[in-house]
Amino acid sequence: MAPTMNTLPAPRFSALPRWAHLMPLLALLGLSACGGGAGVTLELTPDREVKKLNIDNMVRAVAVAQMADQHSQVDVGQVLRPLLLDLYKTQNVAGRYPCLQGGTVTLERSGATLWRYTADNCNQGNVQVTSGSWEVDTSLAATAGVRYRLNKLLLAKFYSETPEISVTADLNFDIPSGSSFNASGSLNFAYLGSQRDYGDLRFAGRKADGYLYSERSLSIKSTPAIGLPLKMSVSADGALTVSADDGSQVVARLEGGVYALGLRNSASGSVLVAKALSDAEMRAERIKARL
Repeated sequence: MAPTMNTLPAPRFSALPRWAHLMPLLALLGLSACGGGAGVTLELTPDREVKKLNIDNMVRAVAVAQMADQHSQVDVGQVLRPLLLDLYKTQNVAGRYPCLQGGTVTLERSGATLWRYTADNCNQGNVQVTSGSWEVDTSLAATAGVRYRLNKLLLAKFYSETPEISVTADLNFDIPSGSSFNASGSLNFAYLGSQRDYGDLRFAGRKADGYLYSERSLSIKSTPAIGLPLKMSVSADGALTVSADDGSQVVARLEGGVYALGLRNSASGSVLVAKALSDAEMRAERIKARL
């Protein structure tokens, strides 16, 4: 079954006016609200310094960052579910194995800690892999976790308007013995004739939170949706920060079905521009950023 194209579950809307929900967020950002839902534009800098993230691209930058989060969290998670990349836990003998709903995977073994799989129209129900291969290395499992290398896994019908997506990745997942767990690596999504390259993935979470990575960061090296590299991070309280290499950044928070976006020229600077978008508006921006 193909996953929904929506990123992040849609929160419930209440009957309160849009800005009533936004007031606490604007207070945190150091802003005052004005009527009608319009953005608040303040003087930029005394010398009118031009920054890479600005009023024209701040919404698109947040949408691109949210799609990077979607690709690295939800979409990769769909592939990493036990129905596919955990096959190595039960398959120890080289050979061809049938997939749950059609197609096969072929396993090659190299020593006691390495599994190499090749997919041939493998349909596991949650994900359908037309072709490609992956490798599982457990040689450092006792200290550093399990390493997955994905080589052009061609995923069919992943999104309704994106028939095929090719995924290449080098990912490390720890096997936690304590209360926390983490992951790291790099990731490439290729579809609709273009590439989305993500590096420096760093995810962290707690077992008590149900194995969700509450703190996440990565570098958006390239994407057709915006013409500059970015860095994205999500803090434990859910705030998303997008930064350019000149220090400019946008912070986005969601509350009550409304996203509050604040543009700064630096991490320590004051908010220069604020925008408010409903969850539906932000969802539409994410779809644009994905296509």
